[in-house]
Amino acid sequence: MKYNFLIKPKTVLKMILLLVLFTGFQSCLKDKFNFDRMAQVEWEPTLAAPLLHTKLTLWDALNDWDSSHLFVQDQTHFLTLMYRGTVFSQTANQLITIPDQSFPAINHNFDNITPQQEVEFIFNIDYNSSNSDSIYEIYVKQGNWNLNYNSNLKENATITINFPTITKITDNSPLSFIDSIASGNQSVNHQSNLAGYKIVLNHHRLPCNLKVRFQTGVVTTNNTINITNDVSNILYSKLVGYFSQPAFDILKDTVYLDIFKRNLSGRFTIVDPQLNIYVSNSYGFPINIAFTQFASYRSVAPLSTVPISGSGFLNPWTINSPTLAQSGQTLITPLLLNKNTSNIDDAINISPQYIVYNTSALGNPAGFISGAPNFVLDTSKFKVDVDVELPLYGKAIDFTVQDTFKMEEFKTENRDKIDWAAIRVITTNGFPVDVNLQLIFTDTLYNRIDSLYLTGDDNRIIASGILGAGPDYRVIMPYIKRSETTISGERINYMIAHDVKKVLLKAVLNTANNHGTDVKFFSDYAIDVKVGVKTHLKIKY
Repeated sequence: MKYNFLIKPKTVLKMILLLVLFTGFQSCLKDKFNFDRMAQVEWEPTLAAPLLHTKLTLWDALNDWDSSHLFVQDQTHFLTLMYRGTVFSQTANQLITIPDQSFPAINHNFDNITPQQEVEFIFNIDYNSSNSDSIYEIYVKQGNWNLNYNSNLKENATITINFPTITKITDNSPLSFIDSIASGNQSVNHQSNLAGYKIVLNHHRLPCNLKVRFQTGVVTTNNTINITNDVSNILYSKLVGYFSQPAFDILKDTVYLDIFKRNLSGRFTIVDPQLNIYVSNSYGFPINIAFTQFASYRSVAPLSTVPISGSGFLNPWTINSPTLAQSGQTLITPLLLNKNTSNIDDAINISPQYIVYNTSALGNPAGFISGAPNFVLDTSKFKVDVDVELPLYGKAIDFTVQDTFKMEEFKTENRDKIDWAAIRVITTNGFPVDVNLQLIFTDTLYNRIDSLYLTGDDNRIIASGILGAGPDYRVIMPYIKRSETTISGERINYMIAHDVKKVLLKAVLNTANNHGTDVKFFSDYAIDVKVGVKTHLKIKY
């Protein structure tokens, strides 16, 4: 079996730096530390070698850590982390539909008609829309108008049926059907594609004009015509009318605050967090949005939930909607929350892993408004963006982070040749954070076997850089720490015997001056780590 006490430095360094909001201090230990190869150098009782020299800035660490979120720096290199959650409403063609429907039959009798006489009749068809809506105009993208009639005429005739308020958008010509009908019992069927037509309704009604021109003879009695119409598969590109009070589906989303995801205990407080809500709306009617849930959640001990509230948190909230003249435009309504208008500072300062929100929405909350028709496009929708902005200005108070790494297996036949191993680390810390570091070795069930640093070993403490004056408290001089930690052969053999499989990297972080000062984090902060190893071997010739 092959064993390796050492874990990859770049992974560890980024983890601590990034988890502390500069989370990612690299472990002082490097890739492959193979005791077997050292033991094979039998003529050298002590072997020393450099293992690592790496430097990492906060900007590099943050971008490598999470490229899916936004890190913004100003001209001074001060950093802000930005997280966003987005949910979309239904589109209009999901919310408001045009049902298929069949219209009542039109029946008419013709009596005492002279030759060549043209008779005209006007009928109204009741067009019912769903959900008590009053539709004024339908711009049809897809749909079929089906017309059927049966006639029993004593003489040949020309029949014209047209719908004057169903017109082509391009040339305003009405939907029409013209047939030459022989005498006797006749049946005619028409299907017309309504794509590109505009349907105008007046109080739910469509006028229908019927013209019949008889060719010869005198029509006496018992001449009949029976007309049926139906419409199917209507999809619209635009609707105008009053759409009652449509209720939207409940929208749910979670904003994941990755900066806190490995936090075990303690806090990192942010001086001025921001929570900004933006609703982008292209529905052409008033909408009220209500938040049925809006809270920060801490999912690790101590478990905590903080509902978000305050004078600036409008609930319900009326969002901007375009007028008919603004058809096709999207209007944005902002709701900007800070510590002066809400309790967002309390919500963030529990170091939550999540911001969770559920929204409901109701159209036309005030009901019908005369002179302000509703409209929708088939693509109309609204979306809710929740932005959490965390300016990296605050303090760490025993902010404890932890991550887990696997250890490779280890060949045991040469382990008795190891007398001790010493790890020498030179750390140049340009961050305003003290780090109390520990590596814990466990089995596969996370039972603790040993740790790198023993109780009272101050090698585990890496002090912060030296701060300048307020209000920024910038690091003006890095802190340089030189340390050497010795691991005895007995401890190495003990860990091998107890089947160490995992390493827990645990760091307790406090901002400078014993977390008594709020400090800012800048993208050009850096940490430099040099690691070397010295191993003493027991060689038997």
